[in-house]
Amino acid sequence: MKLSDEKLQYAAKLAAKAELEPWLDYEAYEEPVFSAKFQQRMQELIKNVRVGNVAQDRARLGWQYYGRRSLAAVLLCFLLSCVAMPEAVMAGCRSVLEVVRTVFEEYTEYHITSRESDSTQFVPISLNYLPEGIYEAEREEHPTRLRIVYHNPVGQSILTIMQELFTGDVESGYITDTEDAQITYCMIQNEMVELITKDDRIQFVWEHGAYLITGQTRLSKEEVILILQNITL
Repeated sequence: MKLSDEKLQYAAKLAAKAELEPWLDYEAYEEPVFSAKFQQRMQELIKNVRVGNVAQDRARLGWQYYGRRSLAAVLLCFLLSCVAMPEAVMAGCRSVLEVVRTVFEEYTEYHITSRESDSTQFVPISLNYLPEGIYEAEREEHPTRLRIVYHNPVGQSILTIMQELFTGDVESGYITDTEDAQITYCMIQNEMVELITKDDRIQFVWEHGAYLITGQTRLSKEEVILILQNITL
């Protein structure tokens, strides 16, 4: 298989996308529940951004900044290597989410685009494992989005999980509070899941095919992994 201008242009776009600062309309982002301290500092930051007092501070990004540059190179090489593969393998290079992860001092921003077909139908997840006594208390289902809240035996909110489908006509973002948080990764169903632990709360971010599955919980890390491992579509 030969390289074409179309494939080279697409690879260049992937590399360029990772170099840009993908600021979308942050007011439209669906955010998790943040601490009072975080919300106050974010309001101060937003105000300074609006009046032009905040410029990009590459030194603070440290390894994250250079990591994004390396990610661009990896994506470019990966796409070009796919060109020499059979069509069956090329299919695996396509229907995936593109997630650019930008780490700031107080939060992490995820810029999400998709190459999934616009005709893809939303299929809600099923949780096939829950700790004893945990039950579904609230459900909000939309054409491309699902939000479920679970309570513990005494009626307290213990787990919130959100599922969103991204197709070719969708471009969006997601923000997590990562200030002073511990970030770890684990493999769930052969995909990498990010676990963000802060105080007694765990947030999770999972790119699952054309879906982004996110949420937060006060359950243990072990229970979170068991729940995610037993999710099906």
